[in-house]
Amino acid sequence: ATAKSGETLVLSVNQAMQQLAHDQLVTTLQNFNAKAGGAVVLDAQTGEILAMSSLPDYDANFYQAYPADNWRNFAVGVTMEPGSVIKPFIIAKALDDGKISRNSRFNTQPYKIGNKMIRDTHVYPSLTTEGILQKSSNVGTSHVAAMYDNDEIYRYLSSVGFGRKTSSGVSGEQNSPIRPAAQWSKLDKAVMSYGYAITANLLQMAQGYTIFTTDGKLMPATIFKQNKQPEGIAILKPNTARQMREMMMSITQKGGTGRAGAIAGYDVAAKTGTARKAENGHY
Repeated sequence: ATAKSGETLVLSVNQAMQQLAHDQLVTTLQNFNAKAGGAVVLDAQTGEILAMSSLPDYDANFYQAYPADNWRNFAVGVTMEPGSVIKPFIIAKALDDGKISRNSRFNTQPYKIGNKMIRDTHVYPSLTTEGILQKSSNVGTSHVAAMYDNDEIYRYLSSVGFGRKTSSGVSGEQNSPIRPAAQWSKLDKAVMSYGYAITANLLQMAQGYTIFTTDGKLMPATIFKQNKQPEGIAILKPNTARQMREMMMSITQKGGTGRAGAIAGYDVAAKTGTARKAENGHY
């Protein structure tokens, strides 16, 4: 058969950003003496992957000289419990449905579900919706999740891309399905609201966050340059997405958990997250 010319393939990756993401990741891993890490930068309006870096890496010319673990792309090839970065999704849904407002106040004292204590790193007697995000309150987020039945949370988290691979065109993606809602206990729903008992890879997580960076639409992540603005999938009302961005700015301001992410002269919306790693049945 004779060779047939195909379509021109254009990637969305930005070379300067890719280099920067890589350099920052190298520095951060050294700083924390970490074994591995990843970074993903998406175009906030289109879902295009502008940079994606994974460490430890390898030289493709001599890949046999490196351990197989180095070959994987940490940004898509590793799933983990996301921890607190999942909280904005839960808050946004309740805000969107009119169940809560930005200034609703919650009792955020520690409480028990069965024999498990739901608590925060510091005890806050009460917090507003914005305060729950700013202080990253497990207690507050679990109270918001309790307003929904398991099926509603399951369908919503599925709609923002949890439990299914992205169709980004990046190979080596790993994914774990969300456990069926019928099997969740009351405790499962609580811990899921703050990022345990559910897993995601970095790209799924970044893709999900496009519902906040746009007017409430999920922009499917892609490694291919888009020649027109993608449609996206409507998830939140535009006003909800705007309110979420405003509230998430408080996280990089005084009193927030993400002050290290503040950049002078810019509004920075963020969400911090700490996940514990499960090994041999223990964290």
